[in-house]
Amino acid sequence: MKNKLYSKRTLKINQADTGGVLEYLEKKTSNEEKFFYSIQVDDDDLITNIFWTDSKMIADYEVYGDVVCFDTTYRKLNDGRPFGLLVGVNNHKKTIIFGAALLYDETAESFVWLFNTFLAAMSGKKPQTILTDEDAAMAKAIKIVLPESHHRICVWHMNQNACNHLSGVVEENKKFNTDFQRCIYDQEEEEEDFINAWNNLLEKYNLQENEWLERLFNKNEKWALHYYRIGLCSRSFIPVTFGPGTKGGFCPGSKG
Repeated sequence: MKNKLYSKRTLKINQADTGGVLEYLEKKTSNEEKFFYSIQVDDDDLITNIFWTDSKMIADYEVYGDVVCFDTTYRKLNDGRPFGLLVGVNNHKKTIIFGAALLYDETAESFVWLFNTFLAAMSGKKPQTILTDEDAAMAKAIKIVLPESHHRICVWHMNQNACNHLSGVVEENKKFNTDFQRCIYDQEEEEEDFINAWNNLLEKYNLQENEWLERLFNKNEKWALHYYRIGLCSRSFIPVTFGPGTKGGFCPGSKG
């Protein structure tokens, strides 16, 4: 399946990289009847985006696809093009893959194509909840393609962003990690308790003027557990499950 992207692309994809991927996809198609892949090209017939999934992924999605986490934090190619995974959790709480993509960029346009293609591969079944990082382009694409799905921010990604935006606080205050995690995970009963805990955290570490935390709080309905508890997403799928290396703290080398 090949879809046109009618906009000028100036970056040519490394043929050694994508050539190997396309060769793999063609072999899988010939060996597996239900293997699905789709490529998007621009008006110069240059490949921009690639998506693929196989029969096991499709079968898993049919059973466990109510909640999906979309992750593009991986980088596959030398030019930094994102490698994205659509993953979920099975009944043993093990991470399973529903599909994979090599994307030209992380624009809303590319994400719209990907989500539409993913739905086509999955016979139109939409997830009840989709977890992503805080990327605005992803949020825009989800509103376009998955308006009825609950969009939530993946807590694992949120923790990683805390490492970047609050690195000085994390390094200087050994207890910040623990306090931040308690603010996220221990305030699921009442909204007022969560707000009080958040304000106490800001005051304790003198972070009342931190712009990233302010933006994060303004989106708290997408990650605070109070909203999960009242039915927007099952507790068993709270997104720390989806991130690699999450045990023992949210920053590399941290001890929670």
